Amino acid sequence: MLWPVALMLLLGLACLNAVAQAQPGTGGKGDYYPLLPGTRWEYRVQVGGETKGSITEVVAAIETINNLPLARLESQVQGKVVATEHLRATPQGVFRHRAQGSEVKVPVPVLRYPVKANDSWEFDTSIGQERVKGKVSTRFEEVEVPLGKFKALVRTSALNWLVSRCKAPSGSPRDRQGQANARPRRRASRIGTGEIHSGKTATITELPTPFPCARGGE
Repeated sequence: MLWPVALMLLLGLACLNAVAQAQPGTGGKGDYYPLLPGTRWEYRVQVGGETKGSITEVVAAIETINNLPLARLESQVQGKVVATEHLRATPQGVFRHRAQGSEVKVPVPVLRYPVKANDSWEFDTSIGQERVKGKVSTRFEEVEVPLGKFKALVRTSALNWLVSRCKAPSGSPRDRQGQANARPRRRASRIGTGEIHSGKTATITELPTPFPCARGGE
């Protein structure tokens, strides 16, 4: 997913009393992140309260990489793929194994099972030459979408990118040790269950960029 950015995803949700009743990733009732091929999510994109367009996320295929079946999630803008990631669902949670084609050295838990409010966890991993540290927390709240009001699982993450090398604006390389930006990248997402999780409207507060070095080059 486009995770080094501040996002607010408001997804339609089903009831919370069936959280642990489905096999993870199969799309059954209580599955907070179905990863069946063809599953898709439609988001409205808002910047500063103004709608700027839409983003579609699609589970494009199941691919075997390093002997593991991984779901390839594509983010699309106007039909063009702008980002990819590879996810895997297990009884312990949903894990990100690859981002933009690069291996995540230590798979990052996107969601941890069993899902519960006031849960939190930290992670420390590397994607290519970039080190990423962060903390994720969850809570429940009620959200309103075009289909109505639903209980929601809210997942918030704060990320620090430790960039080993970027290009200066002039194009000459420079070393950058420490944080890629002065403040952590934050992301909050409302994740839903079952059939209502797929194909409903959401809000994103900021258009994503693939990596913290994107504006200055890689």
